Amino acid sequence: MADMLPVIDVMSNRFLQGKNVYDIIPEIWGGMQPIYLPAMWLPFVLHHIMDIDMRWVSTMAIVIGTILLNFNFNKGYNKRRLTYLSIPVFLIWILILSYDHALISFTQEGIVIGYYMLLCFALLNRHWLLVGIAITLCLLSRYALAPWALVFLLSLISLKNYEEAKKIVIGIMCTAIPLILLTGSYKHFPIIFGMSDQYLTSLLQDTDKYMPVINKNLGLAKYLSIDQLPSLHKALMWSSVAIPIIGFYSYRWFKHKVSFEFYAICMLKISLACFYNLLIIPYSYLFYTSTFVSLFVLASYNARVHQIAKSKEA
Repeated sequence: MADMLPVIDVMSNRFLQGKNVYDIIPEIWGGMQPIYLPAMWLPFVLHHIMDIDMRWVSTMAIVIGTILLNFNFNKGYNKRRLTYLSIPVFLIWILILSYDHALISFTQEGIVIGYYMLLCFALLNRHWLLVGIAITLCLLSRYALAPWALVFLLSLISLKNYEEAKKIVIGIMCTAIPLILLTGSYKHFPIIFGMSDQYLTSLLQDTDKYMPVINKNLGLAKYLSIDQLPSLHKALMWSSVAIPIIGFYSYRWFKHKVSFEFYAICMLKISLACFYNLLIIPYSYLFYTSTFVSLFVLASYNARVHQIAKSKEA
């Protein structure tokens, strides 16, 4: 019913056997070219090593990310935050397990969700080296984060937070270089990064296959005609760059009211929401990343309100 996990299963198994991960897979659809970035498929090596169903890897990534919501580097668990977030977390998990279980049963998206939650956790705790590592993992799973990451880093530099920016760059380099070289994925970057335009081509050539997917899912594509979808694709590309630039530029008017970390998480949420709603083929499981980032916006807001309340009491 879905080819994502079988493809990733083959890729991770090839890696363990020392074979070329990105060779054509003849067993799937009569020959399929693997197109997943290394941080997407590499965690599934665990399913071969531990001999477990590979979907447990995705599930545990989301579980760990959910735990990080209530954890603070300096103070351990935050009981107040746990209470504050218990209802939305419970509702999301109920939705996944009882209504939209395809997120776990058919997809690898739990890994992406885990990476973005790690990024939000690192931002919230101002752990800049971990921010760099998390940015890299997000970029090397789905590269939708690229414009936000670049503008975020430039904004740190413009605010003269040179030490923080330096740690982030170190984290990025120490994570990206080993992942890219170890997996040999750099040889296939032109194919991987060209898939965005390939989706549009496939959609226009086989509308009967993709229109049911578009019509039953979220996003703006279902409100447009087939002829308008190329324009929507262009809007996606332009907005992915424009939204982070406008958002971080506007921080100068808010920097006396909110922390840069909180603002960065909010801009991440807005960027993701716009990106996924403008996709021409908006599979429903893709939207959960944005949903889980919302929990960190709530966690950040809760921490800020608690901090203000304590300062007033003092």
